[in-house]
Amino acid sequence: MKIYVIWSFYVLATINKQDYLPKLEFIFHKICIMFKSYYKEYEFHIKP
Repeated sequence: MKIYVIWSFYVLATINKQDYLPKLEFIFHKICIMFKSYYKEYEFHIKP
């Protein structure tokens, strides 16, 4: 998870310096949604 986040930040920083912040926010938001749904599934499946 952390590697993906760092990698996407790096790619954004190198490819598009002008659009860096809006895209960063967008990706961060997507990752948060992804992580929240993963965590809900994890709780549902693993916790008794």
